[in-house]
Amino acid sequence: MASMKDRGQILILFTLVVSTIIISISVLHAQNILAGMETSRTMMLFPKEEIRNLKDLADVAVKKMPSAKWQEYSQEIYDQIRTLYSQKGVYGDLIIVENGNKVILNFVSADVEYSETIYCVGGECK
Repeated sequence: MASMKDRGQILILFTLVVSTIIISISVLHAQNILAGMETSRTMMLFPKEEIRNLKDLADVAVKKMPSAKWQEYSQEIYDQIRTLYSQKGVYGDLIIVENGNKVILNFVSADVEYSETIYCVGGECK
């Protein structure tokens, strides 16, 4: 009789160990799935094309900027870009500083805040 109780206890203990391992693997798998979904969602929402367009606009604006009235031109570009991006439901601006030698890009949407300073030399921005 004593060996039957020992076998039952070993069976219950073995079942408990196997159940714990299966639950741990299930939790780890669920966490990986959630992390993958969040990463793919972030990749889909990042507006790289919008930011690239803003950089292209900065390059064109600096190339066409008149040297005499650069402050008025800078304000005009700033207003136009803010209006353009506000129609898309986001905030985007382009601030030309120091006679066109420095350009500050700002882009803010519901999920992304992006800011970059670009230095321009000889009409080329990098």
